[in-house]
Amino acid sequence: MKKVIAFITTIAVVLSLCITVFAESLSYAGECTMQYYDEIMNISVYTNNAYGIVVQKGIDTKKQALTKENIIAAMDELPQKFTSNIGWIILTDKQSPQSKDIVASYYNKMIAFYDNEWLNDESMMIFGGNPFDFFIFTNNIQSTYKYILCHEIAHSIDTCSISEEWHTIVDESEKLYSSKVKGKIKYDEEFANTAALIIKDFEYVAKTTPNKYKYVAQILNAHGFVFPLEQVNDNSPYTNK
Repeated sequence: MKKVIAFITTIAVVLSLCITVFAESLSYAGECTMQYYDEIMNISVYTNNAYGIVVQKGIDTKKQALTKENIIAAMDELPQKFTSNIGWIILTDKQSPQSKDIVASYYNKMIAFYDNEWLNDESMMIFGGNPFDFFIFTNNIQSTYKYILCHEIAHSIDTCSISEEWHTIVDESEKLYSSKVKGKIKYDEEFANTAALIIKDFEYVAKTTPNKYKYVAQILNAHGFVFPLEQVNDNSPYTNK
């Protein structure tokens, strides 16, 4: 009987967490509807000792190409110190209530991956920068989701994007890794993109924007990575689990 009660309690907690993350997103967009909740609550759950994955049952794989296995494999490659602030990762084929062009978001220890079918069209997917020329990914979510996952996780360790020091480093940088919004730099997105790019290709960031590289690499190293801080001319391992 105790095991049954514990199982029911676990399910109740998961459902509560799912409601929280989607309620926050839906509230943000002003589109809180019971129909949306009913569809989202049809879920399957995977958990381990570190984090949980919530997958919408009957998910349309054309709209959501990622799988639970993709997420587990990517998380296993990253240092636990880096991922420790993530409690739940949600996979759904629904569009983000904030924008149809958003494929993922982070909020309160939760990451949600939304409808990404638009990435499978004939256009190339280009991330950030002014001009948008520094880093190009192919148009398939499978080739970009590790970068996107690292970007969202980086938001969970961001304690610097409001600091004057980071603002000065970004303002004096020759290249941005995120697009401006209404002419203004989003320093939190610049941090997350810089961190994700360092994880993907630290030599590129170190050579292109050395001040940003050193600042963010130090933070990443405090979360389990071992990026070189002095000379970037070797094949230093990305992680130290």
